[in-house]
Amino acid sequence: MRADPQFDALVRRARQATDRGDEDAAVGLWHEVLARDPAHLVALSAVAAIAFRAGDHVAAATALDRALELRPADPVLLRNRAALRAAAGEVESALAVLREAATAAPGSCLPQLELGLLLAANGRMDEAVRALRAAWAIEPRLADATAADQLEAPLPELARHARAVGRDWLEARCAIAFERVRAAHGTSVDLERVVAALRAHQGHLPTTYRDPLQQASTLYLPELEARAWFEREEFEWVEALEAEADAIRVELLTIATQGGGTEPYLARAPLPGADWHALAGTDAWSSFFLYKDAQRVDANCERCPRTEAALLAVPTARSHGVPGESMFSLLKPRTRIPPHHGHTNAKLTVHLPLVIPPGCGIKAGAEARTWTEGRVIAFDDSFLHEAWNGSDALRAVLIFEVWHPGLAPHERDAVGGVLDAIADLDRL
Repeated sequence: MRADPQFDALVRRARQATDRGDEDAAVGLWHEVLARDPAHLVALSAVAAIAFRAGDHVAAATALDRALELRPADPVLLRNRAALRAAAGEVESALAVLREAATAAPGSCLPQLELGLLLAANGRMDEAVRALRAAWAIEPRLADATAADQLEAPLPELARHARAVGRDWLEARCAIAFERVRAAHGTSVDLERVVAALRAHQGHLPTTYRDPLQQASTLYLPELEARAWFEREEFEWVEALEAEADAIRVELLTIATQGGGTEPYLARAPLPGADWHALAGTDAWSSFFLYKDAQRVDANCERCPRTEAALLAVPTARSHGVPGESMFSLLKPRTRIPPHHGHTNAKLTVHLPLVIPPGCGIKAGAEARTWTEGRVIAFDDSFLHEAWNGSDALRAVLIFEVWHPGLAPHERDAVGGVLDAIADLDRL
């Protein structure tokens, strides 16, 4: 197209009027642009935006429709159309257009953010959280207030609203869990420290750890006894479980011989560092899950009936009514699990050692111990802990969780409800 200095000058004047907020002048200039070039996308978009802000939805829709005829998959134009339809009360249509925009721009978090917030505004909270989590996956900084504030507008403001949606969803789910606890245990039960832990998780209260080696990535109850190691004699179910150790070991060794069912414990590195990246996605540290993500792994449990029966006889910490994460943990020769913290001090991690060659060990807090085949160990994994296999043979233990003995029965149910809600939020 041959250069037209007069037309270019007109466009510049229209842009300048828009930039300085003189919309009366801007809309007149943009209409002059369109009179000379009816397919000018910038002019169509500007006219639509000015009309929308003025409340003239008909003029806005007319300009947007013309722009979308020229560029039907433009994500910005689609987002603007969705905003227009939402303002007109056409919620389902607006949602459909936002999904179209998300498909058109899979690398942009904006359509997913706007989709999630529109769903939340219309009470569709589960769908809203799923959309917002899709936005987090595209731009992880949205989930962190400090990092999100460094992003370009309008992302910081949208991210603040989105994080509030997640908090509201979680608090509503926890409120339902607390009501169930009161219905089961009495309306006068004391849930103060569980509520305080939830408020700290939500960022409403500071978290103060009782031991410098302790830190919980998900939920911390500060009034629980801060002790890294718990002795087997403290649990009445230990002897019955240990009596099944030989039968459990036979099932484990059969699995090891036949193969199948195991998976890397880490799909991705949870923390920076070469040691974590060396473990992620490999069988250097692998698991044979019996229960995972609040579900029974049927095929694996059917291969290990004695193990499952022994596990079900233990008062494990449960998730949605089934045992929490329970598995055979397999550590290959010359492999080390780096120091790390677990999710909560409300649970203890229990190991039933099954195959322990020389040169293996575990450290929790300031104390290192070794395993003895067939003898239970229990520790609070919110303390810094690590494990290693310095031998030339496989190390294998059965791992599951029990509640911290400092929790009252009603608090176990309340904490379980909170942890289930947090896990469900992560899975949505």
